[in-house]
Amino acid sequence: MARTGLSDIRALPDPLMGYNFDLVIPNVPGGGDARSLTIKCMSTSIPGMSTEDVTVSLKGIDTKYAGRPMYTHTLSCTYLETRDLSTRDAIRNWIKLQRDFRANTGSYKSDYATTASLMLYDDTGAAIRQISLEGFFPQNMDDAALDGGSSTPVNIAVTFAYDSFDEV
Repeated sequence: MARTGLSDIRALPDPLMGYNFDLVIPNVPGGGDARSLTIKCMSTSIPGMSTEDVTVSLKGIDTKYAGRPMYTHTLSCTYLETRDLSTRDAIRNWIKLQRDFRANTGSYKSDYATTASLMLYDDTGAAIRQISLEGFFPQNMDDAALDGGSSTPVNIAVTFAYDSFDEV
C-alpha cells in the first residue's frame, strides 16, 4: 500500500461543517415555539456509541468480545436566549410538565417525551443525514450566567435525555 499523498486527500469529499445542522423538535411539550428553538440552537453534538466489554476467561487466557451497543442517552445543547426569555420559558414549562413540585403532579412519558431530529446539511443546504432521537425530553437546564462586566449574550445550556437514536 502506497503512502498517503496529495491526490488521496484531494479525492476526499468536502468536510462536514460544524455549523451545518438543525436540531428540530417538531412539537414542544408544555408549549413553546418549535421553530424558534431550532433557530436558537447554537451547539450540540452527534450522538456517539460504544460496545459493552465482554471478557471470557478460560484456562488462564482472557479473550475480549464485543457486547451490547451502549449509548450515553444524553444530548447537550446550548441555546441563545433572547429578551423575551422564550427559550428558558419553553424548557422550564417542558420540565414543569414532567414534574411540577409546587402542584405535586406529573405527566406520563407519552405526554412529555417526543422525537427530535438532528439534521445535518452539506454546503449546498441539502440534508445529508437525519438522526432521530426517540423518547426525547429535557433532563437538566443549567443556570444562565449573567455578567455585568461584558457585553455578551445570555446562553441557556440544556441536557436532553433520549431512549435511542436512529440514522436515516
